[in-house]
Amino acid sequence: PRSTVRPSRRLGATPFAETPLRPHRRGLKEVRPLALLAIVTLIGLGVPAGTLSAQERVGIVVGSPFGNLIVGAHLPLTARLVIRPDLSFGVTDRSYTSGGTQRNTALTFGLSTLHYLNEPGPRRDYLVPRLAHRITRYDDGEALAQYELSAGYGRQAEVVERFTLWAEAGASFTYSENRFDGSLSQTIRVWNAMGRLGVILRL
Repeated sequence: PRSTVRPSRRLGATPFAETPLRPHRRGLKEVRPLALLAIVTLIGLGVPAGTLSAQERVGIVVGSPFGNLIVGAHLPLTARLVIRPDLSFGVTDRSYTSGGTQRNTALTFGLSTLHYLNEPGPRRDYLVPRLAHRITRYDDGEALAQYELSAGYGRQAEVVERFTLWAEAGASFTYSENRFDGSLSQTIRVWNAMGRLGVILRL
């Protein structure tokens, strides 16, 4: 059957644009980002603890970009370079004046690198590029994909020995293509402001 995109989904209220996933490739598109996050996490966990200061040990990251909760890992490779894989899950319910309802679930895979501009201390500044891939599934079985690249400036402030606050601001670029029966129908490019807040709980 011919796949369609409802107009309300193309330029919705979320900062992502959306693209249908072909049914026979859904599993592959979902496994690849998860496998990448697993590989990156294993690399970060494999860094010898003795090579890092107490402030730069592995940690758990909890944050909130655009109101969505993310959970990830803070994995230092050197004193000035950290990789940060993260996951985000959300559910949205919509109701229409005609009486209909719609529910969608979204799963986002993200990968950031933190490039510190100063040495370890109670306050640190850094640059943070991030790549994200989001899969949204609707209750009618349709699946959509979004891709986002962002870059920003961040600052961390250590509150106590194992608890650090962080904030980031910058810009993001989203690219997606809406396809019908394999032919290109619509290309969407969106620029947005980016902002994130969170904490690091060091292990």
